[in-house]
Amino acid sequence: MYQIKDWDEIYENSRSRIIKDCRWVAIPNKQDGLGYSRLVTGHGNGAAHYGVWVAIVCLCSRQTSRRGYLTDDGTESGIPLTTLDISLVTRLPEADIEEALPRLVEVGWMYNNINDMVPCGNETALQSHSKEGNRTEEKRIEKKKEAETDKMTSTFPLLSNHYKNVLSKDTQGEYLDTKNSKRLRGKMLEAFFRFWEAFGYKEGLREAADSWLKIKWPEDNAPKNKLFFDILKAAKRENDERNEKIARGSTPKMPQGWLTARRWEDEEADG
Repeated sequence: MYQIKDWDEIYENSRSRIIKDCRWVAIPNKQDGLGYSRLVTGHGNGAAHYGVWVAIVCLCSRQTSRRGYLTDDGTESGIPLTTLDISLVTRLPEADIEEALPRLVEVGWMYNNINDMVPCGNETALQSHSKEGNRTEEKRIEKKKEAETDKMTSTFPLLSNHYKNVLSKDTQGEYLDTKNSKRLRGKMLEAFFRFWEAFGYKEGLREAADSWLKIKWPEDNAPKNKLFFDILKAAKRENDERNEKIARGSTPKMPQGWLTARRWEDEEADG
């Protein structure tokens, strides 16, 4: 799990601490420190890595709990965001994010996991932190099992602002009306919008939502399982290759048809 170092001391101030939904973040403008120099000049893609850093800080500043954790809800017990999650939210290339994260740890701007916060040589403290980390993980899993995701006010806080204009809301929370007048909500809604962002060709939203509901999801933690991530990976590949296919004379695949034809299986076979 990644966490921005010293979030409260550096990126919050007397004004931001009293604001629940912060629309700005205080980022230091010092550009002569060793961390900045090592990040920007120590790699051929250093400038892009700094851009990733700024985007990550902005992402964490919009979370409900602002403590610098790269998790779905901004808390230590939340589900860690993957590089693909961060890419979908920030619109930055996943490859740049994968390169940047370990470098941000190296220059001392982020922690990689709880062990980074234990002084070297303190084995007793390390064991204590390890046990505490295991207990935290057990509590997190139990909490997620018991959570009534479908009744949450906002089921996908990092993406919700982009889709407010197409969502409706009732006593159970936000939902999307499909073309066939079905309601897509909860974990299925969150997963669908992650697919929608990864696919990129944003035509026929409500029709695609109907196709999404027709997918037969395994019972284990549906839809956040291997099938979901296979679809997400193939959708991103389709998006990356679309311009090249159009240049060769191919017609772009609509998301509805892509899902109905289970084209993620074709993509997996082609790879």
